[in-house]
Amino acid sequence: MFNQLMEAIEAQEAERVEELLATGVDIELMHKPTGGVTPLALASKKGNLRIVDMLLAKGADVSNFTDDPDTVPLIVACANGHLDVVKELLNHGADVNLVSWPDYETPLRAASIAGHDQVVKLLLQKGANVDFRISHDAMGECFDVETALMAACCFNHVHVARILLEQGADADSPDFRDKMTPLMVACRQGCRELAELLIQFGASVHRTDDRVMTPLMWACNSGATDIARYLIEQGASIDYLIYTSALIEACSGGNIETAKMLLDLGADIDLVTPSGTTALSASLKNGHEEVAMTLLHEGASFQRNTDSRRQKLSGKRLVNSGDVLVSRERFPNQTPLMWASFWGHERVVSFMLAKSVDINEWDISGKTALMVAACEGKLEVVKLLVGKRPDIDAQDADGLSALMWAGAWGRDKVVSALLDAGADIIIGHHPHVLQGLERYKNGIIFYSLGNFTFASTSTVADVSAMIRLKLNDGTRTAEVLPLDILHRRVGFQPQLLTGASSSAVIEKLNGLSRPFHTEIQIHNGTYSVAF
Repeated sequence: MFNQLMEAIEAQEAERVEELLATGVDIELMHKPTGGVTPLALASKKGNLRIVDMLLAKGADVSNFTDDPDTVPLIVACANGHLDVVKELLNHGADVNLVSWPDYETPLRAASIAGHDQVVKLLLQKGANVDFRISHDAMGECFDVETALMAACCFNHVHVARILLEQGADADSPDFRDKMTPLMVACRQGCRELAELLIQFGASVHRTDDRVMTPLMWACNSGATDIARYLIEQGASIDYLIYTSALIEACSGGNIETAKMLLDLGADIDLVTPSGTTALSASLKNGHEEVAMTLLHEGASFQRNTDSRRQKLSGKRLVNSGDVLVSRERFPNQTPLMWASFWGHERVVSFMLAKSVDINEWDISGKTALMVAACEGKLEVVKLLVGKRPDIDAQDADGLSALMWAGAWGRDKVVSALLDAGADIIIGHHPHVLQGLERYKNGIIFYSLGNFTFASTSTVADVSAMIRLKLNDGTRTAEVLPLDILHRRVGFQPQLLTGASSSAVIEKLNGLSRPFHTEIQIHNGTYSVAF
């Protein structure tokens, strides 16, 4: 009978509900398939005042609900904007300041999130706490809850926000998670009307969140140029900087018009964060070439600030300033030239090269712009950099050159370009299996020698090879030494192969090298390639 009652309420069949109630069906039961919803909660969600009145007349308990907000009659009525139902529930004793655990939802927040201004007005008239944020659960633990104003701002409900502010809501009350204020949220979402309203009611343009971001920085990050200009007119500091600045945020977000506005108003184009980030490096790090070109034409410096230089690492080491442990990232602490090379921004690279940028400058792991471009396969940038005669054989902290990076990541065209520029030999080792070799002009490329002491368990990766280079009197040969590396046979001690097993590896390599028109020769019992 209870299920029939729930079906009738769902279908909003008032007469059928009345018939079922007359049978004495238990109206305090909870419907398990819907998470514990009572008939009153379902009727309140549907907004059927007639059915709600029937249930209340039969003694339905307005406080009978579970931890799920969807089971709370007053909350679901508020969330769905059913004003008459909300009035009726409050008249029957529903707590206007109740909290649903563990989501800490309240009727006022539910109505504010959904933008139901008339419901919000009613709740406030009935005594809802406009700035409710601190609550205690059944165990007595204290929780900081998002305010109704913050909830309204997150959904750009300006009319609801105005009602709350007129009733005394704190315009600067921050979110408990990231300390963002309602004004920061409005700026992030680009809602000027809301931003102006909050400032009218006392919101500060100087507050910062846990990232030390101001409202102006959030406006610039989202490209809300008109809001950013308005905030500056209201006294926001254009060059305030702890970890970032307004201009850096605009450039990081690729917002060129916002960046131009800030520059027109006198923003410092070369402001540097403690980590060495500038507006230019932020734009390049995030791949915004047009913004970067604008900054360069405005005179942005692309030389690394001396305060941000770090000692070149060997493996893992503590950097000089601040005992900061730096792990082996691919490209940490990059210069603007390196970021431009990473994304393949040829115009930016060309501009910097024409202005005599230090082409051999390295980052914290010893990588140069050429290594970065080679690793990412940015062929045209590699050609631009090579044309300025960099140290093509420079090695990073792990002993890898640009040629090695290109080979390790399978950038075949880059490999060829680097060999054309003067590199002779590349021995790749990133893949876990043997790959072919290629005699290229006056050099040689081993695309992959596979694993070595890797505890290989797959028969697909059971063999490898070592290369012995012989450079004598103008004669250059690469001797190939086949290896057995299957873990169950050799443990962590690769063994040289001989006889038929060795010949099988050479035959496999020759098959892989055939597309490159290269073949390993047998001479006096050894396998080698002259180049």
